[in-house]
Amino acid sequence: RPFQRMMHKQPWLPSYDLLEGCLELFENTHPLIPDTLMLNDGDTTALALQMIETISEAIQGPHRVNQQVVLSSNFLAGCNRILSALVYTPLHDDQPPVQFERFDVQVSVSDLKSWVKSDVLKCTLALFEACNNGRI
Repeated sequence: RPFQRMMHKQPWLPSYDLLEGCLELFENTHPLIPDTLMLNDGDTTALALQMIETISEAIQGPHRVNQQVVLSSNFLAGCNRILSALVYTPLHDDQPPVQFERFDVQVSVSDLKSWVKSDVLKCTLALFEACNNGRI
């Protein structure tokens, strides 16, 4: 819980809302994912994966304040766009794998699409884990 509280407000001044910053970065970055994958660039996808995992950690527990922040943003609309835009396509023999420089791993574009969709679903489930009625 201390980490989750710190995502929203730190005990020192000036405080910065890390969760809002992460949501804003996600909102500006997620539309780029399909295009960067077509160009075999995995860095934008890696950034999106990190943002989604950070948002998931901030809302799990559940942490109602952080859940309210996420629900009041455009996060779910972004998740919907990701789930509908990232379609699986057959891999061509001439299509090289995407290189993750930081991890020294090569993966296919379909692998990256699967990872992003999986993380979006996990985050959405974490967001709604406390819902037992229509309100959070």
